[in-house]
Amino acid sequence: MLKDMDKYCFLGCLIEIGGRGPVVWQVMDWDRRRMISLVTDAEYQEDPVQVIAHFKRHIKTLPLDTYKIHMSERGDLLRVSTDPKDDPWIIIWRFEMEDLQLEKLLSGVETVIRIELCEISRLAWGIDLVSYGTGEEEKRVDFKYALIPQDSHRFWTELNVWMRLSHHPNIVPIDRIVLDEIRGQIVGFTTPYIPGGSLEDTPSQGVKLKWLKQLIQLVDALNLRYGVIHDNIIPRHLPVDPETDDLLLINFNFSRRIAGPVRLFIFDISGQEMARVILTVYIIITGEKRFQYTHDTKKISNAAAVMELEEWTPAPGMILDHPVSAYRSLLEEWTRQRRAVHVQARECIDWPEFPYKQTVWERDERGASYAVGGAYDCSRAGEREAGRAVIEWERPPEDALRDEAMVVDDDEYVYV
Repeated sequence: MLKDMDKYCFLGCLIEIGGRGPVVWQVMDWDRRRMISLVTDAEYQEDPVQVIAHFKRHIKTLPLDTYKIHMSERGDLLRVSTDPKDDPWIIIWRFEMEDLQLEKLLSGVETVIRIELCEISRLAWGIDLVSYGTGEEEKRVDFKYALIPQDSHRFWTELNVWMRLSHHPNIVPIDRIVLDEIRGQIVGFTTPYIPGGSLEDTPSQGVKLKWLKQLIQLVDALNLRYGVIHDNIIPRHLPVDPETDDLLLINFNFSRRIAGPVRLFIFDISGQEMARVILTVYIIITGEKRFQYTHDTKKISNAAAVMELEEWTPAPGMILDHPVSAYRSLLEEWTRQRRAVHVQARECIDWPEFPYKQTVWERDERGASYAVGGAYDCSRAGEREAGRAVIEWERPPEDALRDEAMVVDDDEYVYV
């Protein structure tokens, strides 16, 4: 089930010049997978925390087809619109399979249609546990997708990087690319489901020294061999394979190239990657989470401060297979070696730039012009009004599905 912090995302607000008119907030409800326009008084423009608090009071009572709501100064609900013309959803531009320019090694990647996926659970925003196939052919996978314009370029990079690194034994591979049921364009991808959760979900299992060695070797491979950084190494992105007992890495949504020859001092871009590893190990061992969401500008200084601490006190109940000193010694030796290295990645992976295309304008039967074939975002309300088919992503809230027993079979599969 989605954590409360993952359910809602405020994408920004529109304010009239002069700030005298109402403020229109754009809210993404990831649980119901819908976008809502929230209209408030201008006084709220600098107090989003209060807006969020008021919004959460009403979210469970709003119809699923709500597109726009008006709230009073005290947060009372004044008006609710279910008129499709008020739908604020922006359809992000989707790319085709050929845009990926896959080499022969990757050209055999399989696809699955979105409506063939059966939801089991909601893991985080934009990530669901689903299944496809039937009987002995049924397979559980994580389905990752992008819905908001802010994620378009990040999703493009993540898919390209992840596919080209899927052969690494410590990276959860791409399973299938997910295509929409209307135009056959890419809306997401799946990866094999790893039961047991991540090092964040089961902190009491600690971190084995061999897992740290595997993580270090993987980071070295990413930086020194393939010329990329992951830049999002945290406990929740580190599952453990229950069959092999090997550490794995997921989520490349912040990954990017390391351009050109790199002198790998701890103060440069790959130094941030090393700092993340240090902070992650410290967080898991000690349970101290104040460094978990450290800003980029403070990662390296915080990692240095952690390494200078006289003692790392394990969290209550923490089980380690080696003394804490062994973990610290391994990290110290690794950072020492990396500081002295000057290297250019030997097997840099490469991928095409975001596939902008020339926009072609056509006219519908009423003479209204619309864009096709270009890299653009468009209004779902406008597409509906023009009579063109659109993907309906909305779904009931997860807790309502369970409360109303909208489940079938013994595995608690939810078909939505």
